[in-house]
Amino acid sequence: MTEDQRNGDDQGTPKEPGEFDEVPQQEAVEGQGEPQAPGDYQDFSQQVGEGDPQANPEENPEGYPEGTEEGAEEYPEGYEEYHGRTGVPDYVPADDSPPDPSLKESNKSGAVKLIVGIVVVLIIAAIGTYYLMGSQKEIKEHELARDAYKAANLKGQLAFWKKANIPISAAKDITDFNRTVMDFMKGKTRIPFANMLKKDAVPVLDAALPDYEAIKAPAAYADKYKAVVDAYKSIRVAALDLSGQLTMIDAALDAQTKLKRRSDAWFNAQTWEDPQYHPEAFSYYKFLTCLLDRPLVDLPAAEIAAKVSESCAEKKDAWFKRVAVDCYPALLVENATPDEAFKATVAAYRKKGVEAAKAKAETSAIDETSIDYVKECAEAGRTELEAALATKFKAAFMAYETASKEFLRANADALGGK
Repeated sequence: MTEDQRNGDDQGTPKEPGEFDEVPQQEAVEGQGEPQAPGDYQDFSQQVGEGDPQANPEENPEGYPEGTEEGAEEYPEGYEEYHGRTGVPDYVPADDSPPDPSLKESNKSGAVKLIVGIVVVLIIAAIGTYYLMGSQKEIKEHELARDAYKAANLKGQLAFWKKANIPISAAKDITDFNRTVMDFMKGKTRIPFANMLKKDAVPVLDAALPDYEAIKAPAAYADKYKAVVDAYKSIRVAALDLSGQLTMIDAALDAQTKLKRRSDAWFNAQTWEDPQYHPEAFSYYKFLTCLLDRPLVDLPAAEIAAKVSESCAEKKDAWFKRVAVDCYPALLVENATPDEAFKATVAAYRKKGVEAAKAKAETSAIDETSIDYVKECAEAGRTELEAALATKFKAAFMAYETASKEFLRANADALGGK
């Protein structure tokens, strides 16, 4: 090939369609295989491209390294010759190096972490299940305690007030409750009410007590439920006490019906020396001795009435209760035999009375008005005692209500997780 042909200056004569230039036969170059026969297609993958120093010697003014033939390619030592335009080697050498121990340890560590994670999840799930089951058990205990209490309350406390004819739902305050109870304390209904409490209402409380005592409240608020049971028992005590007090009041008021007759005999015994008045006068004398808690022989007759009034000045309800229990029974004794103290006292009073009458004294020397103060103190004392009994009865009811509310509140808090 001429220089002009290499540089592309001489393109030759135009050819007819289908006519090709004859390609001269190339000589064999070492390392390139056999010479290409005429008419064969050239392997353009080995054709020198534009910019190659062989295509443009001017770009490599120094020429090829010494000992390198034109068209030959030099590769670094240790590398095989690469073929093709892609630059991909004909094969990839096998990697015979041993595996990296760190990778193996890393794989082991990852597996251990995975196993540990699974175990932790299972433990958490087991703990959650345990606590869930425990929580459900506790909730059941709270519900059982609440429901058992409500059943016992319906059978016991509510049934008791219904049997006693006291509408606690309408008792908005202690005044309403007291008024209801005190209405039953009146003369005609006092004893029937007292008997009904003792014989009919209290047995209702007794029947339900085992139901209360069978309830096992959770430890968190067991003390509050114990307060409920104690308050329930207190209602029973208050009911029996009220029944007894009303019976006592009725007995005292029955004895009081004898008061006027005995007082009249006492007046006559001080005025005339007639033994027929002595038995009944002695009953009144014993009554006054008990009421004033002292012998009358040392007390002037004219001062007895004032002393009776003073005796009930501070605590009339306490006065009435003591006198009704200890003193009024003396008025019920019929045909009592007078003692010597009575005879001496009557004789002394009669003497003073005669002397005062002769002197035309302005004040009486005998006791003729003590009965008026006895009646006055008895009425005031009875009224105060009945009010105190009603208040005490209501206090027992309120104590139960308070204890029940605290128990139910604690139960609700426990069910709510507080």
